[in-house]
Amino acid sequence: MMRQPDPFKLNDDELYSRYLSGETKAGDELMLRYADQLTAYLCSILNNPQDAEDLMLESFSVILVDKPGIREGCFKAWLFKTARNKAISLWRRILQRNEFSLSEELADTLNGLTGLTAVKEIRPEDRVLLHLSTGDEMNDWFASLPNKKAVVYHNITPAKFFRQYNSVLSSNASDGREQAARMASSVDLAITVSSYNAKELEEMGFPKPHVIPILMPFEDYAKEPDSKRMQELSDGRTNIFFVGRVAPNKCQEDIVSVFSEYVKQYDPTARLILAGSATGTELYRDRIVSFIEKLGLSGQVILPGHTTFAEILAFYKTADAFLIMSEHEGFCVPIVESFLFGVPVLACDYGAIGETMGTGGILLSGKDPSTTAAVLHEMITDKALRDELKNNMKKELERFETGRVKAQLWDVLLPWLGNEAQI
Repeated sequence: MMRQPDPFKLNDDELYSRYLSGETKAGDELMLRYADQLTAYLCSILNNPQDAEDLMLESFSVILVDKPGIREGCFKAWLFKTARNKAISLWRRILQRNEFSLSEELADTLNGLTGLTAVKEIRPEDRVLLHLSTGDEMNDWFASLPNKKAVVYHNITPAKFFRQYNSVLSSNASDGREQAARMASSVDLAITVSSYNAKELEEMGFPKPHVIPILMPFEDYAKEPDSKRMQELSDGRTNIFFVGRVAPNKCQEDIVSVFSEYVKQYDPTARLILAGSATGTELYRDRIVSFIEKLGLSGQVILPGHTTFAEILAFYKTADAFLIMSEHEGFCVPIVESFLFGVPVLACDYGAIGETMGTGGILLSGKDPSTTAAVLHEMITDKALRDELKNNMKKELERFETGRVKAQLWDVLLPWLGNEAQI
């Protein structure tokens, strides 16, 4: 029998050609190959993980649905250019909504964000800033530049979490950390979003990092939630919520274990919503689904997959608690989002979770399902505790206030940019 070629050894052109010929799996492999890189790239432009993931899927949709003709050797450039154009359009809508116009300087900046195709445009006097969150050929190119350089480090999930489920993601993670260590001595400025991340950078040899929280677009959370989801989830049942990529480091299986105990001991009609994309981690998602079925919870656990921002808003607005069992977080945006909606958070003390949460939630040192379920029940039913947590959430949100974070960023960036910087 003739062995089928390994799709991961095929180049982009070969995979795309196979997809156009009707091999749908080839399209899946292309998406797996670039989904993380493209999402990180879009997040570096938009500074909004949810918008970045939305536009990543939209960009792939243009290719996989419209099936455009792409010149040989240009698949990645075409994909990233499509994503960049969608990011520019989104920026225009945001600015128009806020009664601003897209300046020529900002337009030029966005138009220049084309990945490695921008290498010829960089001048010796330019400052270059890289958002680092995964392995990519751009990381080594960035390290080789003689320019003044800055890194914004979002952390790279350790490869160990992916080895059992996806060798490509595991390799990307390993490569990313190796590339980060190689570039450390060539970087002039390091910025990161948590002390947990800063410690990693210092251990790799980066200059002392500046810790500045993620700049969050709080105004977006005032948008209208999805009306169908609101109606579906406003039926009087307890809603326990988690949002995040369906991935081994997020430990959705531990959330399900806690939920199973909670249903048995306290609330047999409760509902669990596990929102998030499983692109590239389908094997892990299948394991979660099987575990849910084994526990007899299929009718009480919702796995909506990729969701719209309006649906995410509906999940937050109807949630009674946010439960996170993740074992690796470099910041954890959903904690801040939960605070914004007044949803109490119960989490385990891993990574940057504790410093992001502060006093706004309840932090556990272990993962025993029965103990966690008991704390979850108290957090949901004890009004005095909920009121205390809500007051603490409001205080913690002050750390992430837009004006404060912008001021911190400018305090760090302006000296690096120099007196000649055009703002």
